[in-house]
Amino acid sequence: MKVQLSIGRNTYPIETAINYDLHYSDVIAIAENKILQNLLGPLCDNASVLDIGAGTGLVADITQPSLYAATDVSDDMLKVLTSKHPESFTACADLQTESGINLFIEQVKVLAPFDVITSVFAAHLMGSNQVTLLRALRDLLNPGGTLVWHGNWPARKRRAPGAGSRTVFEEFCNDFDHRTSKQMVKEAGFVGIDVHRLNAFPDILANRVPDRSLRALIAGSKVIPSRLHYHGAIIAKKPLGAL
Repeated sequence: MKVQLSIGRNTYPIETAINYDLHYSDVIAIAENKILQNLLGPLCDNASVLDIGAGTGLVADITQPSLYAATDVSDDMLKVLTSKHPESFTACADLQTESGINLFIEQVKVLAPFDVITSVFAAHLMGSNQVTLLRALRDLLNPGGTLVWHGNWPARKRRAPGAGSRTVFEEFCNDFDHRTSKQMVKEAGFVGIDVHRLNAFPDILANRVPDRSLRALIAGSKVIPSRLHYHGAIIAKKPLGAL
């Protein structure tokens, strides 16, 4: 069964979607993806996973979920995702609006409950209704299930803009950091909230460092304060007694 839903806008042309993975095939992206794999693998492997802002399916690329459901605002991104992972369930949805959230939840709840809900390099794009969205996502989790809410933090100028947009950080990131993200997750009813710093190493230096050393340098940057990191993850749990 494949859940297909078309809500809202498609912000990426098919050409960008087709080449999206190539855009993130440079040395620093590969190093970051390995760090994410080490973080997500123990959570997502052999688990049912709902991926928010999935793009072309990075979570399914680097983990082995038993069930993988994905949503993105771009139908073309999801077409690329399903070409790589034909067993996945997809829903095209605009989760920046309350109506979009409600329509999405009605569609995806047939697959619930999930063991893990992820958002990788996308949490900062969910807009001002994040607490509403997070509460709705919490209801889709098993009791004790895990949320991984991962996005770009204010140190975004430490690297080049992402594929498809040179203004996306300025448009969406002004009020998103590890503190506000953690607070929204808490307001949505999650517990056991941990902040994971994932990279404070600037792109401008990446090409000057031998490939074998880059991953170690990024990992070592975890000692740098959260406010100076380019990206990070909030990991939290749905309370065991919650319905």
